[in-house]
Amino acid sequence: MSKYLFLFLLTFSVNSFASEFKSSDEIINKLNSYQISDITGDAQRLKNKEKLKIDEMFDDLETAAKYLEDKTPNEEIAYSLERVCLLTFLHDPSSYSAELIMSVYDKNTELFKKASKKLHSYDQKVILEVLDGKSRALRDPAS
Repeated sequence: MSKYLFLFLLTFSVNSFASEFKSSDEIINKLNSYQISDITGDAQRLKNKEKLKIDEMFDDLETAAKYLEDKTPNEEIAYSLERVCLLTFLHDPSSYSAELIMSVYDKNTELFKKASKKLHSYDQKVILEVLDGKSRALRDPAS
């Protein structure tokens, strides 16, 4: 039941937090502000019928990806995107966040792989497996 409630709330809260980024520095600052406590605090926010931080993270990942469509990200942005994806994986096993940044990842795969070296080795393995898997699935849906 709570799974369906989460999906329902997620569906109706998309874009409620979205803001437009005007620079790469804004993206980095916003994404780096997220912590594990934001995810663990969502259980209480859900009980209190408040907006969830994970929804804000999804919106910011999507907005960052749109901003970066015609720009080349740097390693710090790639690292920040990966880090926030990993945070969302704690609460959302569907890895929806990876789908949100796939357009940026596909254009800059080597940069993301280089940036992932800043992560703990376990986290690096997880994020690269998810991103590579999503990328393959989108390129070849039959696989």
